[in-house]
Amino acid sequence: MLPILGAWAAGRRLRQVALGVLLVARSVSGQVPTAACPDAPQSVGALGVAGCGEFDCGVDRWAVKTLTDRDRDEVDFTVRRTTIRSLGRLRVPIARRQDRRAGVNERRLFCVEAWLMYAHPQDDGDLHLALLDVTDERSVMIAEIPEPRCSIVCRSPYARAFATARTAVEDKLARDTTGIFRVVVVGVGFFDRKHGQSDAAPNYFELHPVLGIRFLDVETGRPSDLGARGARR
Repeated sequence: MLPILGAWAAGRRLRQVALGVLLVARSVSGQVPTAACPDAPQSVGALGVAGCGEFDCGVDRWAVKTLTDRDRDEVDFTVRRTTIRSLGRLRVPIARRQDRRAGVNERRLFCVEAWLMYAHPQDDGDLHLALLDVTDERSVMIAEIPEPRCSIVCRSPYARAFATARTAVEDKLARDTTGIFRVVVVGVGFFDRKHGQSDAAPNYFELHPVLGIRFLDVETGRPSDLGARGARR
């Protein structure tokens, strides 16, 4: 949820500034990303909050999307620095079972530096982030932060990381109206299917779930206090 801006208003405002993000991206397209990746979060158990499980979320491979699946102990939480362009070229696994991870790249934690073009909540509760590669303006991908109060999600051992990442994004959008956001995002790899989503990678690869996000100063690449806080709680 985006309680301050509102779902519709936030999505509309950030879509309007997407062109501005593209123009800024073109001006720095030759820069090599250098910002440090957020640390991999530790599993701390389910999130004990009021309203945990108060409403249902999605169903399509939902356990895999929220790290509640049978294969979650096989995920390698070594942070792998990469680019959106590279992730968009990964080979799509032939079989993607509802409750199992597909291939090695759904068992890895990736870190990318990107422009956040816009963010808005989905019907399934996820906070949808549209990311643009900082070195290649043609490369985009989706990252998703689960709603930690949803059933299943609140039982994830990483629910606190979801909550912290969402708070970081919501606070940033509520307090900063420039619309030019450079971020470093860490998340587990996930191959989605085509279902009409915008700004998807060519192979529909996503960072889902996002486990950490850091907002950077556009001029210097230094993390803001809010972003560093959100990535490490």
